Amino acid sequence: MVGQLESYLDHLYAKGFKLSASDIKFIYFGKQITAASDYTVRLAIEYTLKLTYGFDGSFFVNLLEHLDEQKITKRHEVEAYLKVKNMIE
Repeated sequence: MVGQLESYLDHLYAKGFKLSASDIKFIYFGKQITAASDYTVRLAIEYTLKLTYGFDGSFFVNLLEHLDEQKITKRHEVEAYLKVKNMIE
């Protein structure tokens, strides 16, 4: 059975976001060190792509760690957090 994260990565690929093998390994590394859910990892990927206009592994892991530390698991919580950090309007 394909998990939510794998499905999301396939969706990104189909939409033209061609992550490298090392990017994908970095994503799974971040998931492993934070023990974050697939959905939280998906949110971190989405906002990494939006804010860095590509995939920046260090930004992704940093964001994922902050989401995990703050127990942020919903899209509106991510957006509120990023607004407080002046990363989005």
